[in-house]
Amino acid sequence: MLILPGAPALSDFRLQKLLQRCTDLGIAVTGLSADYVHLIDVESELSQGEHETLVKLLTYGPKIEAASVEGVE
Repeated sequence: MLILPGAPALSDFRLQKLLQRCTDLGIAVTGLSADYVHLIDVESELSQGEHETLVKLLTYGPKIEAASVEGVE
């Protein structure tokens, strides 16, 4: 199983709106993050070319640096 990160799932605006809603509900949250994750079930190891092609196919959306995520899952 390959696990590849994807693009951000929510815009900054939507994240801020959700953060404000959590604060309004009395939930002690200091930050939110939401990203797509691709799970690829492969029968055998991919060649370098196949892996590069797969990564290109799964590269979409805004180009945002991955944030380091800390907290409780």
